[in-house]
Amino acid sequence: MARDRAAYGRLRAAVSVALVAVAFTVTAAGCSAARTGPGPGTSSSPSSQLSQPTGAATRPSILTQSPGTVTVSEQPTTVVTTPTDPTLIAPPPTTSEPPAVPGTCPYLTDQQVADANGQHTGVTSVIQVQPYPVCVFTRSSGGFLAATRIVRAATPEQAAAAVNEHVPIGESYPVTHPAGWTGGAMSTPNGLPGYPDAGSIYAVSKGTIAIIAISNQKQSIKGRQMVADIVANLGL
Repeated sequence: MARDRAAYGRLRAAVSVALVAVAFTVTAAGCSAARTGPGPGTSSSPSSQLSQPTGAATRPSILTQSPGTVTVSEQPTTVVTTPTDPTLIAPPPTTSEPPAVPGTCPYLTDQQVADANGQHTGVTSVIQVQPYPVCVFTRSSGGFLAATRIVRAATPEQAAAAVNEHVPIGESYPVTHPAGWTGGAMSTPNGLPGYPDAGSIYAVSKGTIAIIAISNQKQSIKGRQMVADIVANLGL
């Protein structure tokens, strides 16, 4: 009987030890689970559940300004252009001219006119205007031979306009002789105002000076030679 109680006591001690071991194991497992928490890559925070749409670029930080209204006003402007086309510029105003009187042309000799046109000269007349007189040359028979005019304008554009007045751009061909001078030339089968027997006209300008030469010949080279002589004689 004593042996049975001893065995029973040893059995109860073994069961108690086993129960303590089991309780310890369960407690340790619970603590381990509490420390471990959610698995890698997961978050319990609500903000971690927001995701950016695929393909959307990350928005850079920007400095924002308070919204406002910007009013842009444009003042009307006036653009003023100065035309350089001789057809758009008025030539120097005409002035009254006194009657022609016999005289000597101060910038072109009778011989030069005869050589340029291939005809002998008769009486030469001058019309006293500024800066130089208009010179009118006749043939030895008394008929019209040639006439020359020098115009001094206020601007180079006005000088070119004076040339265009005598040889319109749309009716003449361009010339560039003498060197540095430009203008036009054309034949005048129907004559010219004041010179019904005119056969051709040559007109050029340089700076504020314009020179016009009229010949009774149809070839404008006659006027070109007279202009060349005038430029040389006056040193223009």
